[in-house]
Amino acid sequence: MTTRPRREPSRAEDCGNGVDNDCNGIADDCVIRQDWYRDADGDGYGDAADSTSAPTASPGYVADATDCDDADPLVHPGADERCNDADDDCDGQTDEGIDQTWYVDADGDGYGGEAASGDCEAPPDAAAVDGDCDDGDPAVSPAATEIWYDGIDQDCDGNDADRDLDGFAAEVSGGTDCDDDDPAIHPDADEVIDDGVDQDCNGADAITTFGVAGKRPTGCGCAAPTAPPGWVFLLAAVLVRRQRTRSAHRTRATCGRTG
Repeated sequence: MTTRPRREPSRAEDCGNGVDNDCNGIADDCVIRQDWYRDADGDGYGDAADSTSAPTASPGYVADATDCDDADPLVHPGADERCNDADDDCDGQTDEGIDQTWYVDADGDGYGGEAASGDCEAPPDAAAVDGDCDDGDPAVSPAATEIWYDGIDQDCDGNDADRDLDGFAAEVSGGTDCDDDDPAIHPDADEVIDDGVDQDCNGADAITTFGVAGKRPTGCGCAAPTAPPGWVFLLAAVLVRRQRTRSAHRTRATCGRTG
C-alpha cells in the first residue's frame, strides 16, 4: 500500500518530494538554511568552531570557515606570511617563503644602511629598518637627538642649520637667518613697521616718521622722532617772514598808485 504525503496547512513543507505539504499552493517551497561561521576579526573568514544555521547570515557571520586565528585580521587563507613564528596564511606552515630585507648595521644602533637580503632570521650585524646616514657612528641615526649647528646631522633628516624650519640656515652656521628660533624671521619675511624687531634680517627695523617710512638700527635703543628737528622750525620761520615782507611791499605799491 502506497502512503500518500500528508497535506495540511499546519504541516511543515517536506523539501524535495514534489508535494505541497503545507497547502499554500506551492510545492517544495522550503526555506533553505545553511551554516554560517563567526568572523570575530572581520577579515572575511570565519571560525569553524563557532557556527549557526539560518537562511541568511547574521551580522558578524560568514560562509567561509577556514580562518585559523579569528582574533587576528592579518591571519587567514591567502594572507601574507610574516616573520613572527606563526602560520599567517593558515596553510599549516610557519614563516615559509619569506625573503626578508635586512640592513647592515655596523655601529649597532638599530638602524642600518646598506641593504642585505635574507630569511626571517637576521644575519649578524643587521637591522630590520634602514635610514642610518652614518653607520660608523652609533650616536647618529633617525632616533638620535639633533645637536644644532655642530656640522653633524645626528637624526639623519638632512638638517643641522635651520632649527625653526623656515628654509634659511642660521647665521651661526654661515646662513642668513638672524633668529633661528622664530620661523617668522628670515631674509624673505615682511618687515613690521616700528615694532623693534628686524623681521627681514637686514640689520634695521622699519620706522615711520610723519608718514615717511625709514629704517633704524635694531637694538640701538633709539626712539622714533616725535617732532621735526630745530632746523625745520628755523626754515619755516624764514619762509613766513619772507612771505610777510613780500605782502607788505605789494600793499605799499597798491596804495601809491591809488593816491
